[in-house]
Amino acid sequence: MKIFGKLTLAALIACLPGLAGAWTSSNHHRVSPVSDTVFEVVGRPGSAGQEYWCAAGDYVHRVLKARVVQRIYLVRGPAPAQTANWNYAVLFSLTPPVDEDTRARLTLSVKQVGSNLSSALAQGYCQQDIRF
Repeated sequence: MKIFGKLTLAALIACLPGLAGAWTSSNHHRVSPVSDTVFEVVGRPGSAGQEYWCAAGDYVHRVLKARVVQRIYLVRGPAPAQTANWNYAVLFSLTPPVDEDTRARLTLSVKQVGSNLSSALAQGYCQQDIRF
């Protein structure tokens, strides 16, 4: 897409209700705060788990300016978005969900509440072209 086309698309998105305050990650997923402690990554149909984690890590590093060792926790798996009229969104937090198993796992699941990665590892998936 030409630069003019990207600018036109960006201007159109900024005008749509609910999208103007959103931040866009390096993999083009939209990230918006839901509360003081929870943020939402809005994906596309067919987005792999690594794409949600990439966007979460990118947001935590670039916007929240958290340290690279900061843990990011999955607090809700794929469901309709709370910050946009969209069917595919995942909720993350920097604080662990109450009463959930948060032991470290080697998984990129966006379905197991309590799953967590360091912000550096999550953002590292932005450099990958892996499909699960």
